[in-house]
Amino acid sequence: RDGRAHLKIDSQPTIAEGIEGGVAEATYRLGLKFIDDVVCVSEASIRRAVVDTLARERQLIEGSAAAAVAAVAERKFPKGCRRIVVVLSGGNIDMERVKGLL
Repeated sequence: RDGRAHLKIDSQPTIAEGIEGGVAEATYRLGLKFIDDVVCVSEASIRRAVVDTLARERQLIEGSAAAAVAAVAERKFPKGCRRIVVVLSGGNIDMERVKGLL
């Protein structure tokens, strides 16, 4: 409501800037309703997912979207899960950073 973070989380610098550091109150409430689980992936895996998605899908995605791709690549989903959907969103990534990943 006031734009401040509802939940602050200590973090390190990351390519997934959009999902680091905290959660606003409205997002927190939606998460309680719709999120069943949260998994962690490595920074290296996120970086690899940006490059792999560019190479395989010809889509440039930002680190925040690549975190979901990384989770699938690391098989961090429930056993027996037959259908997985990852929304490839956001191209908000600096071109110099992309060059550094290639």
